Amino acid sequence: MSWVIRMFERQYPVDKDDIDDSGKLSVPKLMEHLNAIMELNAESYGTGADWHLERDLVWVLTEYAIKVERLPVQGERIHVGTLPYSFKRSFGYRIYRVRDGKGDTIIEGKGKFLLINIHTKGIVRPSPALLAKFTDAKKEPSSLSFPKWPVSEGALIKEKTIKVTDSDIDQNGHVNNARYVRHAVETLKEAGENLHPLSGIHVRYRKEAFKGDELQVSLYHLEDGFYLAIRRRDELTTEILFIH
Repeated sequence: MSWVIRMFERQYPVDKDDIDDSGKLSVPKLMEHLNAIMELNAESYGTGADWHLERDLVWVLTEYAIKVERLPVQGERIHVGTLPYSFKRSFGYRIYRVRDGKGDTIIEGKGKFLLINIHTKGIVRPSPALLAKFTDAKKEPSSLSFPKWPVSEGALIKEKTIKVTDSDIDQNGHVNNARYVRHAVETLKEAGENLHPLSGIHVRYRKEAFKGDELQVSLYHLEDGFYLAIRRRDELTTEILFIH
């Protein structure tokens, strides 16, 4: 990643409200940090959510791949960072990093985004003027690879239904991507399963969900972790992998 001069970072304390039962930073809180740093970074280029909405545009997250060396614990101060990596056709790619107080990288990730028109839901190719605003991204079209998913769902261990409420909704009017992960972690806990040790988090977003929708969450046990499928009726909206 030689083109990166510096990662756009913000420092956050790990407070008692941020940890799970293991005493580590909760996965939903981690996802909230990644969302927040992405929004702050976009705003630093003058291309935040409001700028895009004024032009009927929005970048929709389609996939996350996160590698976890370790999760920080209560009392630590962490540096959460991101930068745009590149753009190719209608996709944008982003890299993420979390460092501990010693400066060591403890979490790394990448995200894949798709630019769409908020009214027509049609895919939009970013203009040269828009791309020029992301001054830290690679200049030539390029993409990041994402890992393959398991060919089988594994052994079903729990199913539940949730109803989308106001607390799940983001400013674009659909379920915030971090809320899917929160529901997944809650399902694991209800099933009496242990999320830890955790070495990876993969999320794939397929369809939007909205306030009032009923979502079916199916939890499967895999040899090396857990797979969760979230559906609206029979339509798959989100897939989540937690890897030991």
